[in-house]
Amino acid sequence: MDARNPSSTYPVQVSRFLNMNMLNQAIGGYHFEADSIDGTIPFKPDLITVAYGTNDWKKHKSMDELSYKCKEYLDKLIETFPNTPVYIITPIWRAIMFNQLDTGTLLDVIEEIKRICNNYENVNIIDGLKLVPNLPKYYNDGTHPNDEGFLHYSINLCKALSGSNIFQMSLQQQSIKQSDLKS
Repeated sequence: MDARNPSSTYPVQVSRFLNMNMLNQAIGGYHFEADSIDGTIPFKPDLITVAYGTNDWKKHKSMDELSYKCKEYLDKLIETFPNTPVYIITPIWRAIMFNQLDTGTLLDVIEEIKRICNNYENVNIIDGLKLVPNLPKYYNDGTHPNDEGFLHYSINLCKALSGSNIFQMSLQQQSIKQSDLKS
């Protein structure tokens, strides 16, 4: 993560916009790992976003291995939170995304993640390549967005979520709170 501080990252910015509490269970460098899903959290999430894939691209020795880990993760996520809408954010642009690794190019990984996600009813796909402009100036290292890159990420993710029920409910709640303040 190359934001100057955590408040600049997209999870924090989006949670503020939607007026929701945020629990970020991922850390830098993480990947699809079913054991990371914690079904014992003391609340039911209203919305789950998953933004894995870019680290899986480098971690796994084959596309089959990556596919298995992605499917295993999604199976457990859906089993643990069956009524919660899930949004999979495919990997964002990287300066090295056309490099050929054991799993193919990053574009190959993105297509595989989309293919797997299409098998799940309440999993929605958000195209990460449309969130942050695909230009080096929005990244400090060619991989991690800088503050300006995260701002684009947040705005465009909110736009992608704008048709969802959770987005509409959040706007209604904000409208109710504002009308209460005027009373």
